[in-house]
Amino acid sequence: MLLIVGVILALTPFAAADRADLGVQEQVLFAFAEDEKGAYPMAGVVTDAQGNLYGTTNLAGAGVGTVFELSPAQGGGWMYNVLHTFNFDDGGNSRSGLLYDLSGNLYGTSSEGGASNFGTVFELSPDGSGGWSFQTIYNFNVGDGAFPAGELISDDNGALYGMTGAGGSSNHCNFGCGTVFQLQRNSLGQWIENVLYSFQGFSDGTGPIGRLVRDRAGNFYGIVGSTQCQGGCGSVFRLHRKANGTWQKQTVYSFSDKQHGWFPNGGLTFDGAGNLYGTTQLGGELGCNPPNGCGVVFKINALGEESVVHSFSNHNGDGLYPGASLVLGPGSHLLGTTTQGGHGIPNCEFGCGTVFDVTPSGKVAIVFSFGLDNGASPMAPVFWDGKGHVYGTTFEGGSGFAGTVFELTR
Repeated sequence: MLLIVGVILALTPFAAADRADLGVQEQVLFAFAEDEKGAYPMAGVVTDAQGNLYGTTNLAGAGVGTVFELSPAQGGGWMYNVLHTFNFDDGGNSRSGLLYDLSGNLYGTSSEGGASNFGTVFELSPDGSGGWSFQTIYNFNVGDGAFPAGELISDDNGALYGMTGAGGSSNHCNFGCGTVFQLQRNSLGQWIENVLYSFQGFSDGTGPIGRLVRDRAGNFYGIVGSTQCQGGCGSVFRLHRKANGTWQKQTVYSFSDKQHGWFPNGGLTFDGAGNLYGTTQLGGELGCNPPNGCGVVFKINALGEESVVHSFSNHNGDGLYPGASLVLGPGSHLLGTTTQGGHGIPNCEFGCGTVFDVTPSGKVAIVFSFGLDNGASPMAPVFWDGKGHVYGTTFEGGSGFAGTVFELTR
């Protein structure tokens, strides 16, 4: 059985209105520097039972990224280890976080490279001697998907599920409009791919974004763009398995009013009542970045009705342009990141980004504002370990100006 460890429902809600009142301390665990260790992480990190962190970088290494491990060192500090360096033949430019299973294996996707240069799915397994064994378990070839970019999820039978930003059966988009796919082992232990759905462009959607989520009935939910709005409007979709085994797509909500959000990004998050939460990079308060807005946190209830939980404007440093999935905690508090804004001006022209907490009623707490030296432009979800530590990555900033892995504690 695989276990998704990217979202832990055990965070302590933040209630104050700014970083100083929260008493949050940030520590840069590692700063990237465009070398063999990797650079510019676009995905977050996951942790194992021993507290080791695992993640990917989009560039450097051999030029197209790495898979890395950060381990707590005796006496304090962290030890950085490259588990794999991509060489484009086996993948490259990974934009997704990792899936960690109960056996200690790591699964992820590379957005490019592989046998056909359209991306891969890979597995890293402990080799029994302290090292790791890397294997490309699937190469995309356009007809079955291309350019995967979101995290994988799994079911109780060990099958993997994800999305590709292009590929599939449609000829209405360059290289196809994207897919939802499944990977499962056959009786010989080989991984076999099944395309559950190919997006057809126009109102059906194109370029699915972020990770899938699955409800208790086995339905999948995700975010997809729209060729009718140059990817800006977008929609939330649902995939339901019919009695004959095929999958049917339903549009749950379409973003058509900028004030309710525009350009949805990242993945979706369920709460205990079956509501979906997510972010849009634009829209909301249109006085910010007129006429497009600076992004929102949105909620979609079980009836498909959407409401804006919070509109970003950088008033009081709340941030600008959220672009990642949210983490849900007690009291339905939502923890997320913005790529710009916060109190990091003038180190970054528009602020270096934030980690924020927002309640269902829309009360926002600025958990942390980045300042370039300690990171800038977080593009990925954070990870909460349930023990008072929040871990994440920034795409830029840090001492090497190529991103960081950070820890936040109270």
